[in-house]
Amino acid sequence: MSHIKQAPTAVVMVRPHHFTSNPQTMLDNTFQSTCNSQNQSQLAFDEVTKAVKLLQNEGVTVHLFEDEHTHTPDSVFPNNWFSTHQSGELVMYPMYAENRRLEYRKDII
Repeated sequence: MSHIKQAPTAVVMVRPHHFTSNPQTMLDNTFQSTCNSQNQSQLAFDEVTKAVKLLQNEGVTVHLFEDEHTHTPDSVFPNNWFSTHQSGELVMYPMYAENRRLEYRKDII
C-alpha cells in the first residue's frame, strides 16, 4: 500500500475585494446566509490576508490571486470549481449559478 500525502505544500487562494452573500446561490446553499455586517467585504479580505500569512509562516507556498470584480461575490471559494491531485491531474467542475461560472480564471489554472 502506497503512502498518500494528505497535507499540500502549496495552495491556491483568492482574496476577495467585494465579498458578499450571493443571491443566486442562497436558496439552495445551506452554508450561506445573508451578511448584515457593513464591513463584511473588508472582514473577508482581512481574513484571507491573515490566512495567507499564517500558511506562509508554516512553509506552505500560497498562490494568491486577487478578485477585484463586483460580479463574483463569493469567489473566495475556488475549491468549488477546480481541484488538483497528487498525480498532477487538474479537474474542473461545472458551476450551477451563472455568476459562479464567472469565477473560472485562466490565470489561476
